[in-house]
Amino acid sequence: MDWALVGRVDASKLLILTSGTHGPELPAGSYCQSQMLREGRFTNLPEDCAVLLVHAVNPWGAFYCRRNNEDNIDLCRNHLSFDNPLPTNQLYANLADAIAHCSHDNVEQFLLETVEKLGKPAVLAGLMAGQYQYPKGFSYGGSQLAWSNATLLNLLREHTQRARQTVIIDFHTGVGPYGYGSAVCMQIGDELTTAEDVFGNWVIAPRAPGNEATYYQVTGHSTEGYTRSVNASHLVNIVLEFGTYDSDTMLNVLLQQLAIKPTPSIASQFEASEWDTKVAEFFSPKDADWEQSVWLHANLVIDQALRYLAT
Repeated sequence: MDWALVGRVDASKLLILTSGTHGPELPAGSYCQSQMLREGRFTNLPEDCAVLLVHAVNPWGAFYCRRNNEDNIDLCRNHLSFDNPLPTNQLYANLADAIAHCSHDNVEQFLLETVEKLGKPAVLAGLMAGQYQYPKGFSYGGSQLAWSNATLLNLLREHTQRARQTVIIDFHTGVGPYGYGSAVCMQIGDELTTAEDVFGNWVIAPRAPGNEATYYQVTGHSTEGYTRSVNASHLVNIVLEFGTYDSDTMLNVLLQQLAIKPTPSIASQFEASEWDTKVAEFFSPKDADWEQSVWLHANLVIDQALRYLAT
């Protein structure tokens, strides 16, 4: 994990850009971060404002093309207070045995039968919302704070000690219409209102009253860790989510990859499988138009954030 600070260390207004929480999703955020530095994007920042760029939150997952980290933890389901009882995902529990026995030959059939039986929303909630009882399973949230998240949160604490306003933008890919940049805000109340004022109609609010049944409710989301750790009077956090392909394809490639034997710990022994490649292509399409859409909308969102911090 690398980081760079542009601007004054003691700035009271801070924009934070993170990439690669889910390993295969790193390329979009990495490109935007590095290209913005090359172009001097942050040369003329608003007064008393700085930008912190955190690159490759999940370096292991980025290298091996896995959503999870080296301990099979989904870092975006890992921000819990582990002194308290862990959430139970009963939908996942009902599928756990079948998932554990998935092979390349039966993943598609498993998904077809499960969606037909439970419906797409329940399958997505079961597989994607996070679970804490099956360490070798899908979307495992861990039993303690992962190294990557501990490192990230310590970095945020250090750099927000003097902050009065902080905006965090997490770059992700894979969910939503192709090439579209959704500003997913997991906050509610005044913080959500501020996010909607800053980022406009691109904001999607899964936890807003009335939306609970429309979106599966993620546990241990990064926003929860940021809220506990960032020393700022006002925190606005969005996931800048760039859509790629449909959710059926996503579940298929990820479950196919899960069926692969555990990834070797020695990098020199690693050879990407067919499904590693398909996962990479799902989250980072080889399409110049898609890349251009990501670049243009990322710049727009950062303009919006900087205008807010300038006020």
